[in-house]
Amino acid sequence: MTVTELAENVLVVDVAMSAHLSTKIIALTGERTVLIDSGTKDAGPSTLLACLRERRVAPITEIFCTHFHHDHIGGLTQLVEESGAVVLAHAAECGLIADPSAFGEALSRSRLHGAAIPSGSSVNVRAIWDGYSLEVGGRRWEALHVPGHTWGHLAFWNEDESILIAGDAVQGVGVPFRGVTGQGTGIPYYVDPHAYLDSLDRMRALQPEVLVTAHENPAWDGTILRGPDIDSALAASAVEVERIDAMVRRCEKSGLGDVESVVAHVCHSYETSPTLQAAVTVRAHLARVRRDRSL
Repeated sequence: MTVTELAENVLVVDVAMSAHLSTKIIALTGERTVLIDSGTKDAGPSTLLACLRERRVAPITEIFCTHFHHDHIGGLTQLVEESGAVVLAHAAECGLIADPSAFGEALSRSRLHGAAIPSGSSVNVRAIWDGYSLEVGGRRWEALHVPGHTWGHLAFWNEDESILIAGDAVQGVGVPFRGVTGQGTGIPYYVDPHAYLDSLDRMRALQPEVLVTAHENPAWDGTILRGPDIDSALAASAVEVERIDAMVRRCEKSGLGDVESVVAHVCHSYETSPTLQAAVTVRAHLARVRRDRSL
């Protein structure tokens, strides 16, 4: 278990997903403990609770979800049962977090590489929106709606110290796929390229001095970025959107318009196998291209 004290009362807890990939839980401590994300079902709660017991922090009262994917909400049920914490998420994703099985089943039916996406956890979720604020450990944090990766993705911003907890809102070149469904995307993963680019612009305009991402990425070192590395990561992420868009447009123009073929072409350029997540990204770009063509 690796725990980084990002600042006083701000802990970044690594939750291993495999030998090569981790996800992050952020623990904001002080008079109470507030979590951002809960990790995977298998490793999230055990890893986090061991960390918090060792530090003898105050009880967990709230768990904020950056988004509904299994590696961010998988530990919710156990953590809620043990702590009684309230779960909060953007209004656009409360239903998906309360019952994520429908999304997992829909993706699994695609069967691009024959395995099911792990499901999350069923809990009651309270809706919040852009601009929601919380104070804990002597800091004020603001929830920012940064859609793109998902419809209701949230980041958390501390203006006083310019700390941005980004979750999966910054995709870089995507998380490398190593053959296990749900562990790696192969290419940048988002449901709406326009919204994703707008969110990157919004985060870039904040000029954060510290940026925490949820996963390792070949586009940068580690998951905690500082100084000029942040602007480089945000700019590089935007470049990848345009790269994928250009590839999809070339495929569409050449008549290679079926999703599976375009996914295979794009993934080949990233030197990765086709993934369910890549199909989501490509579908979003194909919809954009065909919408532009119809205007």
